[in-house]
Amino acid sequence: MSLRNESGTREEPLLLPVSEVCRLLHRSKARVYEMIHMHELGHLRDGKSILVPREALDDWIKRKRRQSGC
Repeated sequence: MSLRNESGTREEPLLLPVSEVCRLLHRSKARVYEMIHMHELGHLRDGKSILVPREALDDWIKRKRRQSGC
């Protein structure tokens, strides 16, 4: 999911719903909620919604790459 700003450049959203995180990581909703519960993936709540900051997702990917030696 990306947005276009006034100049036509793509902007990534700052906060992602769990459904978008599932799509981006090719993980099930249950697995993403487990990652959040186990504090593997940063998140915040907005009412009943759970949102993942784009930065938290990027950090998780970087940690996984380091762990795998990439």
